Order: sequence, then C-alpha cells, then structure tokens
Amino acid sequence: AHPDKGEARSTSVIRHRKSRTSSMAECCNSTSGVYDNSSLIILSASNGATVFVCFFAIMVTLFLGLFRQTVYRLALYQVLAAMEVGIVLVAQINLLNNDDKSFCIAMAFLFTQAMLAKLILTIWVTFHLVAFAVFHKNLKKLEIFYLVTTLLFSCLVASIPFATKSYGLSGSWCWIEDSENNCEKGKKDTTGIIEQFALWFGPSTAILLTTGIAMIVMLVVLAKRSRPRPEKNTITVTGHYQNRKALKQLLPLAVYPILFCLFNVFPLVDYLYDALHETANDSILESVSALCNAGLGFTTGMALIVHILVSKLLARNRKYVSESGGYGTMQH
Repeated sequence: AHPDKGEARSTSVIRHRKSRTSSMAECCNSTSGVYDNSSLIILSASNGATVFVCFFAIMVTLFLGLFRQTVYRLALYQVLAAMEVGIVLVAQINLLNNDDKSFCIAMAFLFTQAMLAKLILTIWVTFHLVAFAVFHKNLKKLEIFYLVTTLLFSCLVASIPFATKSYGLSGSWCWIEDSENNCEKGKKDTTGIIEQFALWFGPSTAILLTTGIAMIVMLVVLAKRSRPRPEKNTITVTGHYQNRKALKQLLPLAVYPILFCLFNVFPLVDYLYDALHETANDSILESVSALCNAGLGFTTGMALIVHILVSKLLARNRKYVSESGGYGTMQH
C-alpha cells in the first residue's frame, strides 16, 4: 500500500548496515535480503553463560585437586576446549560496531581451531573408553600424545582457509565464508561450502556416526560382562574388581561423546538446508544452531560439575557406611 515507505525503510536499514561495516555483514534474511542482528546476539549471550559454567567447573576441579587424576584431566581438556569456543563466540559481539576484517579473520581462525580441538578430544576420549571397556587396555600413558596431536592438528587444519582466503563472515558470525558479496542476492560461494564440509561438517558427521556406534558396542559389551559369573580364584576376583572400579571412574567420560553427537545434529541439518538452497541463511535455523553451539559448551561444563558432585556424594556415603560398620544404610 505504501511502496515508497517500504523502499525508504529498506534503504535506511541497508545504509545502517553499511555504516556498521563496509566489508562484512550479518545473517541475510532469506526473504528481504537485509541483515539481522538477532542470531549474533543470541550466539554471544548464550556463550557468555557457557564461559561462566566452564570457568566454574575448571576452578572447582583445580580447588579440589582432582586434576591429579587422569579421568578428571581428560574431562578438563573437554571443558577447556568448550570454554575457548565460548570466549571466541562471545568476542564476536564486537561485529556490531567493528568493521575491521582482520578481527573477523582472527575470530574465524580461533573458532575453527577450538571446534576442531573439541572434535579431536572427543575422538580420543571415545578411543580411551572403548580401549579400556572392550579390550581392557589402560591408555593413560597416551595422555600427552592426546594433547600434542589435538593442538597440532587443530592448528594445522584451521590454517587451511588462509590459503584460500576463505575466512570472513558466514551468516551472523565469523567463520568460512559461504556466500559471495556478503550474502548479496543469496548467491552461494561453492568453495566456501566445500571447505565448511571438508574441515568441519564432514569430519564431525563421521565422528558422530562412529562415536554413536562405539558407544553402543561399549554398552553392549559392558552389559554382557556385568552378568554374574563364578570366579575360580582370588587373583581373578581381585582383577575383576579392580577393572570394575576403574571402569566406574571412566564411564562418566562417555557423556562427552554423547553430548557432541546430540548438539551437532541440528547444525548439520542447518548446513545441509543452507547448502541446498540458493537463498541465504534462514535466521530461525541459524539462531537454533547458535543455541546448539552454546548448548554443547554449557552441558560440557555442567557434566564435569555433576561428575564431581556425584563422586563426592558417593565417597561420603561409602565413608559413612564404613564407619557405621556397614549398617548405616540399613537403619530405619
């Protein structure tokens, strides 16, 4: 009814975005072609909660001296990687008033490196769990190897987009660019889409599937071994008891691969939807993906906190039962 007003409003919005940044833009609205701040604000705000929870989990682990145990250190590495992702994504709120493309490129590199570190650590945790639960191999001596390979490969792989100059604005935040001219006309950048798949969505999908299979196999094996069976000698009984005790300590680590699988399903769906459509990113899908990014880090931190609380409560209960002569839990 009022085309002049609509055109004036559109021109005003675009001018405002251009004044905010000359070479970067936010998530393109798939219908109007103008930009929307909501996904970036959701991303940064939700990851602020993630950083707080992860920092608290790390402080509790250090304060209680639990970092001396291999199980807690492996969990701590997961939380550190999650906090790094969170810090980088919180920092990207500066895109609202920062037109420096070098800042965006730096954030894109750090985001990619941190996510890859989280991915590689998930691989090692899964490997560590399956090796012990299925093959009775305690690989705690490989801890340094886990760390070195995680840092080395995450940094090397995250450096690849520098060669193709692919780092920049991807939707609402800085990552590998997937649209030409900052989403103008919704035209896709095939090179960027391929790089996104090769460096993240492809490997994460493969890990998602293999981790899921590994967890199922591990649980099936554990279920079979948990069945009561007669032991013939004291050595066998002692060894079986020690294995069960070690396994109980390691099992909480299984939550990290499971969380990785759960929170990476929707971003994968969003990526496939975006890659198969000529229009730019859908703001609703992108906002949900932003929440999934934060959700993975938040639940990773919470998992460590819950692990510590449950361990302390069980230890206190065992101590109480022991001091009461085994009858503490039998009293009415």
